[in-house]
Amino acid sequence: MELIELFCIICFTALCTAIDESGIPKPAIKLNTAWSQVFYTEGVELSCTVEGSSEWKFTWFRDSKEIQADHVVLSTDGTTLSIPAASVVDAGKYMCEGQHKNRTLTPYKSDELTLKVDEIPVPSVALQTPWSAVFTSESVELKCSMGDSPDLWTYTWYRGGQEVVQGPGGSFGSEGSVLTISPVRPEHAGQYTCTGQLKGRPVKSEPSKPQSLEVKEIPVPSVALQTPWSAVFTSESVELKCSMGDSPDLWTYTWYRQEVVQGPGVSFGSEGSDLTISPVRPEHAGQFTCTGQLKGRPVKSEHSKAQSLEVKEIPVPSVALQTKLSAVFTSESVELKCGMEVSPDLWTYTWYRGGQEVVQGPGGSFGSEGSDLTISPVRHEHAGQYTCTGQLKGRPVKSEHSKPQSLEVKGLPKPAIKLNTAWYQVFYTEGVELSCTVEGSSEWKFTWFRDSKEIQADHVVLSTDGTTLSIPAASIGDAGEYMCKGQHKNRNLATHNSNELPLKVNGIPKPAIKLNTAWSQVFYTEGVELSCTVEGSSEWKFTWFRDSKEIQADHVVLSTDGTTLSIPAASVVDAGKYMCKGQHKNRTLTAYNMSDELPLKFNEIPVPLVALQTPWPDVFPSEKVEMNCKMQDSPDDWTYTWYRGGQEVAVQEPGVSFGSDGSQLVIRSARQEHEGEYNCTGQLKGRAPVTSEHSKPLSLSVYDKKPTPELIQDPRHRKMYAKESIKFSCKVSTSSGWEFHWFKDSARLPNQGENYTIPSASSVNAGAHRCRATRGQEPPFTTEDSNTISISVEVRPWATVTLLTGWSEVFSADRLDLKCEVHGSEDTWNYTWFGGSEQSPLSFNAKHPVMSKDVNQSHYSCMGNRSSRPLYSQRSVPFKTTNLLLKRRVLLSISGCLFFGIIAVFIGCIVMRITRKPVTSEDKPEEVNLFLTRAELQASDVAPCPLAEYVSDEEKPALTKDAEDIDTVCCESTPLPLSSSEVEAETSETNGGLKSFKY
Repeated sequence: MELIELFCIICFTALCTAIDESGIPKPAIKLNTAWSQVFYTEGVELSCTVEGSSEWKFTWFRDSKEIQADHVVLSTDGTTLSIPAASVVDAGKYMCEGQHKNRTLTPYKSDELTLKVDEIPVPSVALQTPWSAVFTSESVELKCSMGDSPDLWTYTWYRGGQEVVQGPGGSFGSEGSVLTISPVRPEHAGQYTCTGQLKGRPVKSEPSKPQSLEVKEIPVPSVALQTPWSAVFTSESVELKCSMGDSPDLWTYTWYRQEVVQGPGVSFGSEGSDLTISPVRPEHAGQFTCTGQLKGRPVKSEHSKAQSLEVKEIPVPSVALQTKLSAVFTSESVELKCGMEVSPDLWTYTWYRGGQEVVQGPGGSFGSEGSDLTISPVRHEHAGQYTCTGQLKGRPVKSEHSKPQSLEVKGLPKPAIKLNTAWYQVFYTEGVELSCTVEGSSEWKFTWFRDSKEIQADHVVLSTDGTTLSIPAASIGDAGEYMCKGQHKNRNLATHNSNELPLKVNGIPKPAIKLNTAWSQVFYTEGVELSCTVEGSSEWKFTWFRDSKEIQADHVVLSTDGTTLSIPAASVVDAGKYMCKGQHKNRTLTAYNMSDELPLKFNEIPVPLVALQTPWPDVFPSEKVEMNCKMQDSPDDWTYTWYRGGQEVAVQEPGVSFGSDGSQLVIRSARQEHEGEYNCTGQLKGRAPVTSEHSKPLSLSVYDKKPTPELIQDPRHRKMYAKESIKFSCKVSTSSGWEFHWFKDSARLPNQGENYTIPSASSVNAGAHRCRATRGQEPPFTTEDSNTISISVEVRPWATVTLLTGWSEVFSADRLDLKCEVHGSEDTWNYTWFGGSEQSPLSFNAKHPVMSKDVNQSHYSCMGNRSSRPLYSQRSVPFKTTNLLLKRRVLLSISGCLFFGIIAVFIGCIVMRITRKPVTSEDKPEEVNLFLTRAELQASDVAPCPLAEYVSDEEKPALTKDAEDIDTVCCESTPLPLSSSEVEAETSETNGGLKSFKY
């Protein structure tokens, strides 16, 4: 039962659910148009229904938005939705929603229906023939297509906007998609379009893009000569090209020269477009044509126009001299031209001189293409035979050599300048003519120069062509270096400068007066000759004047033309001022000049002077004597003769010699017979009549023997003491000019003149002294030796200092007494005391006290002096007194300490021996050595005894009171640090006192 109830509940629930769902049916949406693809402007209808019921009305939605009826057409109940002309906004997802007309039920939406609205496609036209440009008589095919579904459309064709209809030459394929034109004619060219019509639907497309169809006439090929020249020369290569307009590669070509071209030397390029002939021969000349055949297409062209080919033989150039002169001068320019008779501009040219190529360089240049050869300036090496060859531009065509052209090159001429006047030396106002010519030619005109400046014709006269230059009246400004230069009358050509021609324009020359006699100083009775000349000319004659008066030939001798005037024997009347005047022998000159004055003076013959060259007029035997005889003026112009006592001194006299002109007389070794009065006379060299009077005499005395000097000593003591001054004097009683020499024993002493001084005598000065005198040189004269003086030099006695204060007075005295003595002398002496480094005396007694307060004085010395020789002794050795009293007291204290120490030690030893107990060897302590030896003390570092400083040789300050109270005790074994220079104490007593320490 329970199962039945459960089953009933389930069935009832299922039934209820089925009733609810079937109660609100789902609408069905549908596209009523027969095609699913909708194009713009097409009509569309949609419907919405509830199956089996018409009691519903519907609402439409596009893209979830309710559609209003303002743009679409809805049926009354919304069952249908119509779109009269679809547009872009109508595309989308459509749904409908049903609402019961009589009952209120929850609406229920249909499924979505997507509506797509496409644009109407535009067809495309394609040229089926592989080429866009067709030629007449060919066929062409075009195709119109509508994208993905071309079979749904039919097509219509248009050319230039006009519909193409079926007819002759034009046919259509299935549905009109293919248009075939055959044969093509020119009127078929144009822009082709098509439109599509959707089969069974009112949908028509826009026209397609146009397809251009170009219809061309079959072109005629053209022949072009690829070689840049129409005329070719034998042995060249030539190339012709056949071309078919814009698309030459689409064609093959055939060549014709009356018939098809073929044979040796002929070759064709790719597709036959190029025709090459190499080498060209005369039979290749003619008219060339070609035809074209379109590749893969039955199109053949007409024959091209004919191309003419001319074949020539290679020409030979000719050389022409452009300058109209076959002979040219250096520095000129010359031009030669090489050219071909026909088409010279097509060639380049190469020049040769004597078979060698002429290259561009200094002085040689080429014109355009080398046809012109310009040589500027021309030089001698440019002369020769010139030829040329031609080279065709850009072509390997070279001609033979031309015929040679000769070129002659001459050097620029140098004009010859000439003085037409018979003389080069021109005087004022004289006329002068000069000429300038070029040998063998009259085609020159000349320009004149003076001192490198061009001469103007303002004051000279020039011929028409400048060949002659005339100076009517020369002036000083016309003098100079003349030169001329030629200029060719017809060519721009100048000669070299001529040589310079010096023209000297002088005033009337001034004669030069001259004394021909070899000497300017003339003495009475001598002959004199004067001359008058004009320099560089012998064409003059002369008149003479003395003191402005003309000289007649009654007293003097004149040459024929008056050039010389001679005075045979000069006298007083011949003295004066001489002048001369010249007159040209061959030319009449109105003006003249007088020479300068030449004063002529005649002198008395001078008297020579005798002078003694050696310093003294009195000489000794064997001494040298020299005398001199000379004129005061011009002494070298004379020779001399000597006289003694009025007798001429013979040249051969023994011991006598003369100078070269006799001016010197030398007596090498004087003797008694040389004594006397000497004088001389002078004879003018080369002038025999001139001899002077005797000079004044010179007296010469000659002694009978050599002198002996006298030696004098000052002071005259033979025994001298050290440091004494000694003076020796050497006296010669006769004559003067002596030089003295000093000797001691056999040794020579330094020269000291007439006096020899020993400022401080010593033992080295002892000995025998003498002197000797000399004078003159080469060789010097020497006297006898003087007398000898022997001296001895002794040492002065020494002074000594003695200490008088004794040992017993050391502790009680406050001073020391010193005594001065001179040892080794029993004479009576006075004494002088000195302290320290001071040189001033302290006292003058034999004894001198030294007080303990005299701290500034530590050394004392003394010396003895007296009134007889020796006057003073040597100074004593300095006596040192520093701390002497303290040292003595210290020594006494040390002695006491030693004495009492020994006694104490001795007593201690006795006491210890008595009171000491005997001990065993084991208990015996180690003995300490209390007293070190001197060697141990010196090796140890123990401080020395304090008293050591008082017994050393160093200066120590005086002990203070505290130092004296120190009670340090030294044992007898304490060593004193004494040095090797320690004071030696003498214990002996002298004169009741202790003697001082010696250092």
